[in-house]
Amino acid sequence: MRVKEKLQNILCKILLVIASVVFAIFIMLLVYTIPVSPIVDNVRESSDMLLNEGDYPTFAGRITKGDNFTDSIMIGKAMYKSGDKIKDALLNPSLYVDGESYVQRVIYAIDNPEAYTVNYARYWHGYLVILKPMLYIFNVQQLRLINMSVQYMLVLIACLLICKKRDYKYTIVLFISILIINPISTALSFQYSDIFYITLFTVLILLFKNDYFVDKGKMDYLLIISGICCAFFDFLTYPIVALGLPLCFYLILEENNSRKFKTVIKASFWWCFGYGGMWSSKWIVAYLFTGEDVLADAKEQMIYRSGSVDGDVRFGRFDGIKSNWDLLMTNPVIKALVFIIIIFFVIVLLKLKHNNKKFNLQNMVSYIFVSMLPIAWYILILNHSVHHPPIVYRDFAVSFAAIISMLICINDYSKENVI
Repeated sequence: MRVKEKLQNILCKILLVIASVVFAIFIMLLVYTIPVSPIVDNVRESSDMLLNEGDYPTFAGRITKGDNFTDSIMIGKAMYKSGDKIKDALLNPSLYVDGESYVQRVIYAIDNPEAYTVNYARYWHGYLVILKPMLYIFNVQQLRLINMSVQYMLVLIACLLICKKRDYKYTIVLFISILIINPISTALSFQYSDIFYITLFTVLILLFKNDYFVDKGKMDYLLIISGICCAFFDFLTYPIVALGLPLCFYLILEENNSRKFKTVIKASFWWCFGYGGMWSSKWIVAYLFTGEDVLADAKEQMIYRSGSVDGDVRFGRFDGIKSNWDLLMTNPVIKALVFIIIIFFVIVLLKLKHNNKKFNLQNMVSYIFVSMLPIAWYILILNHSVHHPPIVYRDFAVSFAAIISMLICINDYSKENVI
């Protein structure tokens, strides 16, 4: 590719982020025009259920938990009656009262004259684009059922496409990933749904248009959009899944081994650019249009969440990895899966030796790089990783997906080809 074409590509991606910011402002302004009275009525219908569940309802052990704490933040913002549309769309206020749980703070604030306003401006809160219209029509219980049905339907479609585009064996990669992400929690918690949907839609688009994104080498465009969507819709949950799982399926679909690693590196960079560019733009836009010092708040949180010190406690650089791995291993199914993967790995190695085959290291390095993305995230975002394993452990889905993909690929090639 010539220098001029490279510069044009870079410019296109920068403009894509800028256009996304403009569109985000417009659509957030639009969503804040939705009347909130029906939303409040629907939340009131679900208030007893939410209060009984509390902040962190447990469905099946420590690893299968809901997050009503964050869902209450989301619901509170959906119920907020907007005055100044521009300020509200950029500062994202909600009403609270004092309470023992966060659910109580939000639910008891409904029609309470003592409620006070709290802004939460460092995120885009793009989930409101979906959540507000849905809560306008449905209560929380109904919305959970819809959420579950849509998620399972998307998984089914993805499995069918994987069988059509590649091989039924690779549906195992998707199945194991979703098992680790935990479909019960994603169905019953709005917070966990954002990255789940972004990941599934990215994989579906990749499978539908693999001739464009794989054959024509346009993965960087798909993943920059994924990064933008993560920054717009999500809190800081498990965004690495939205990068790593599509990369796994790219490696599965790509037949040209020589360009795999280069594409993975380039696409990862542009995902980070889209994610970081979109997120940081919220701080700048909110500051410019409201005068609130969102930049200082964001900077403080970035330093805190990536730091190794919390009060008098100092974390080791690998404590984030350990905390999340320990939680993941509380699931006996995952423990059994690790054992099966080790056995499969030994069998594949023995097959290679028996058939006198050799690894194509460039191909293997691509899978290994993707499998290490969660490790890098846990190290870089240390404080957040140590404090929030019930959320962040899901990033390990990428490591499992990459390793399983690699082993299936090696096993297939060991039968006929030199890899």
